[in-house]
Amino acid sequence: MGANMVNANRSGLQEQQEKPSVRVEIYVADHCQNCQHAYVVAEMIRQEFPQVNLEIVNLSQTTEGIPEVVFATPTYLLNGQLWSLGNPSVTDMQVRLTEALQRQNELAEHEQRENE
Repeated sequence: MGANMVNANRSGLQEQQEKPSVRVEIYVADHCQNCQHAYVVAEMIRQEFPQVNLEIVNLSQTTEGIPEVVFATPTYLLNGQLWSLGNPSVTDMQVRLTEALQRQNELAEHEQRENE
């Protein structure tokens, strides 16, 4: 699930770069017991918020740079900003992503009106 999912999500990101998107990055590690639940949270995000660009980064396997804010696992970033150290609650996930998607839609509508 790891490398193929990350590569698939990255190609999806490249296709969506023209328009703003809500992006969630989940940082996990092989030695982290709580990280198994992060995969459950990721699946909930995929099911409830399919428009969210989701990437799981396994720190035990990546060669990419790691943001300074990531010093523990699991760590969740929302649009590049720290969202949660540890797994968020279902309610927090739903509220945060709903709000982020609403902001994205409002920005898109505003840009569309300006371009008319």
